[in-house]
Amino acid sequence: MSEQEAWTIVNKIAKLIEERDALVAERDEARLENSRLIAHTVAPAMRDLAARAEAAEAALKTEMELGEKWRKERLAAEAEVARLREANETAAQEIASAMTSLSTGPAKDGYAYSCLTAAATALGEDA
Repeated sequence: MSEQEAWTIVNKIAKLIEERDALVAERDEARLENSRLIAHTVAPAMRDLAARAEAAEAALKTEMELGEKWRKERLAAEAEVARLREANETAAQEIASAMTSLSTGPAKDGYAYSCLTAAATALGEDA
């Protein structure tokens, strides 16, 4: 191999190294641009999804808290209805007892009897 052929090969190798270095730089620049694009497109979408998930979690927590509150209020209302029904039944029994005493007692009191009859009717009981 002549000296000129050797220099031709060396120059070709140098040119290939330069082309390789240019391709590596182009690849690195493309990777950097790709990272920037991902940061500008994916990151906002991820932040949006995270915000939506957080809002949904807060809404679910509020719904669960309200559900528990309404359950407690319903139980309290049911207890109050039961108490009122029991008081109504007790009042009806007392009215019936008083009516019996007034209608059969020695001093029949027609006015008191009619008042008790009205109270029994208001409670939904038959006089």
